[in-house]
Amino acid sequence: MRRLLVTAAAALAAAALAAPPAHAVLFGSTLRAPANAGFGCESRPAERLFGGIELQPTGTATCTWASAGIVGSLRRTFFVPRTGVIRSVSVRAGANPAPLRVTILSSQTAVDRRGIAIGDPRPRPNRVTTVRVNLPVRVDADDGLRSTDGVGITAVGPGTLPIAAVAPGSFDPGSPIASSWHPRPGIGQPAGSGAGHVGFEVLLRADWRPRR
Repeated sequence: MRRLLVTAAAALAAAALAAPPAHAVLFGSTLRAPANAGFGCESRPAERLFGGIELQPTGTATCTWASAGIVGSLRRTFFVPRTGVIRSVSVRAGANPAPLRVTILSSQTAVDRRGIAIGDPRPRPNRVTTVRVNLPVRVDADDGLRSTDGVGITAVGPGTLPIAAVAPGSFDPGSPIASSWHPRPGIGQPAGSGAGHVGFEVLLRADWRPRR
């Protein structure tokens, strides 16, 4: 059984950062695709019965999105590599970006004795915004649970999301997969399983560092 909890959040704002040191790990999106999805939290993509994608109304003004991997690969998920600290995040925004927050999601999975699994500023339009943060994250096992944190993005107002419509609905190998939660889960609250979206890339990249 796996559950997701929102454990921390930080507002997103522009900041100038130096290049990460050699021991840093950049994970998430390559930020090369344009933020062309063109929708905000008021909608989310869903597969049509006979193929294709349509936008369905959500009735909410807030939502959380995170990368869920790539078809045929375990790469580019929102999970952090190891226990450490997220020191910066970068997002690529569209022309009318929604206010965003960086969100840490904790995934807790039941494991056996061997540890085996049984406010709200906007990013700059049409460019990459990088913000300095100091968000502790962890990957560990304790009391029969394996806890793995991940990094997502939460929108808290009107505007478009930093999402690239790369190959909507395509299950071809290499197509990105995203997860979303509508409305956004509250701090310390279960996020549930979320909705899956194939062919959509969350344009978020994080800079992980080991704890000192």
